Amino acid sequence: MSRLSVCWTNPSQTPSGPVLSFLPPRAEEELAARAAGQYLRARDMPPEARAKARVDYLQTCARIGAGRVGGRTLREDAGGSDAWWHHPVSFKDCENDPTFARLLAVRAVLWAADATAADEIETWGAPPEVVDVLRGRLAVIPRNAPWRSIEPLWWLRALGSRAYGLAQALLDILACSLAPRACPAKNPRVALLGYWDWSVRSENGLLIDRYFKALPQELSALGAQPARLCWLDTHGDPARAPRGRLDAARAASAAGVALLQSTLDLGDAFEAACDLRPASAYLRRRDDPAFRAIFLRDGLDLFPLFAERLLRGFLDGCLPRCALIRAAVERACKDVKPGVCVHFLEHFPHARACFAGARAAGARTAAVQHAGFCLEKTFYFLDPDLEFRGEPDGRAVPVPDIVFAMGEVTREHFLSCGYTADQVVATGSPRYDHVRPPQPAKKRAGPGVRVLLAPALDLDVESAMLEAAAAASEGLAGVELRLRDHPFAPLSRRDKFKTLKDHVRLSTASLDEDLAWADLVLFSYSTVAEEAVLKGIPAWQWKPLSYDASALSEAADIPRFTSVAALRAALERFRPGDGLPGDAERARLVQDLFLLPDGGAARRVASYLNELAP
Repeated sequence: MSRLSVCWTNPSQTPSGPVLSFLPPRAEEELAARAAGQYLRARDMPPEARAKARVDYLQTCARIGAGRVGGRTLREDAGGSDAWWHHPVSFKDCENDPTFARLLAVRAVLWAADATAADEIETWGAPPEVVDVLRGRLAVIPRNAPWRSIEPLWWLRALGSRAYGLAQALLDILACSLAPRACPAKNPRVALLGYWDWSVRSENGLLIDRYFKALPQELSALGAQPARLCWLDTHGDPARAPRGRLDAARAASAAGVALLQSTLDLGDAFEAACDLRPASAYLRRRDDPAFRAIFLRDGLDLFPLFAERLLRGFLDGCLPRCALIRAAVERACKDVKPGVCVHFLEHFPHARACFAGARAAGARTAAVQHAGFCLEKTFYFLDPDLEFRGEPDGRAVPVPDIVFAMGEVTREHFLSCGYTADQVVATGSPRYDHVRPPQPAKKRAGPGVRVLLAPALDLDVESAMLEAAAAASEGLAGVELRLRDHPFAPLSRRDKFKTLKDHVRLSTASLDEDLAWADLVLFSYSTVAEEAVLKGIPAWQWKPLSYDASALSEAADIPRFTSVAALRAALERFRPGDGLPGDAERARLVQDLFLLPDGGAARRVASYLNELAP
């Protein structure tokens, strides 16, 4: 019998046989130096295994809501027609839900078992859910297993979240009732939906819109002055200290922004929080053999990967919050009567709630793509039949009537979800109107390498990238590391950065200043890398252990690293421009990822919206 050691933590003794590593970068290199047998890294899992995990995940999520039990689907039994579409599992959020990452781990173990002809695996520190799934295929000996949360704690955490959400909703509604109410002009052609005060805020008497950028001004230039309908959310930007609700509500009124909670009353909040019909529908079928069959894929029972998130998603504050957003948007639209409502969060649950509410009030809907995405950014993708068209029960996911895509590649991704060709228009995104044509490769006189670390939202993924960069550059003369925090997820607040702060400098500069400083950008999936390549700066990817959400990595042949040793060797031999795609390749990337680098995306979107509105 051949045994494969699979390590999330260091084994008590160095394995004598083959090893598959899920270890952090430093520990992985140390074990690789000691191991006598074949050594595999989960980051090296082949594309076909990753693709299999993606299909398993997307199809299972789609089938949960659409699968019939007793002649009815979960979507039908969950109360309101949109309840399932507000559930985190239906959203497939790879950044905040570990399910897809754990499914990738399952596929990595199966790949390594096949590669090493192992029929028994010994796991060190494996997530218990992963062990449960693997037991359907292999003999598993779990060692050093982490503590497993028990179901009563799922209930307590979820219901605590629901109670907290109720309290927050009551305070928001109260604040909006005490502040003067903004009254947008009736019958505007366009209403822009957002969040006050993080996607939209006021500074020195001016409205700053993080995502729509110049779109409101371009609409006004066409004679289509937009209405602003915003959800009060004072805690949405962790980089800024939140102000009091009442102060924020008064500032919104002064800026002419209508807050959606002003259409709600305290009874609405209690009604949403007390609606447990979706949870009851799930609990009635959770142990039904027909329902559990939905989770069988390729001889594996995937239910352990979904169990906690499914239950908690039905019980926590997510569904009530989305129900309130839907009701508020419907009421606001019935009052204001816009021709078309526009959101920037495409298929996110909050956007789905907005689209459903606007459509119920008779308005058309549109989405402006807010960020790049690729195949493993799973929350963008819909099953064309089960989700987009709502088969077999006719309860389709609320999607926009039209999508304004950033580039040609993402347009194709949206079309794969079920949209028709006339529903997806490649315009570019107003958020990236600062992008310009590719610049020549950057040259800098002087020795050394300046490396800009550009993390994204998943701090577990980015902590590994930070550790790898520090380990690879340790002792290398002239290598400087600078960390640029993501505005919504500061990696510098993690303990990992605190242990490395003498080796990695934290940036306080603007993005343009950071890119002017850098010779090289190291990233996992940040869009900063795409902008760097267009400015003539090479971007190298540290491959994540879990999902790979980099549009650049999918669209271009760039250097990718899965080991500290390989990254260190590349830094030692680095010369300006190493790994930078050629001029023709970068010109293609602009079209694929940003469409036209002419600063005209907001103008193009405004023109379409002006024609779309009745």
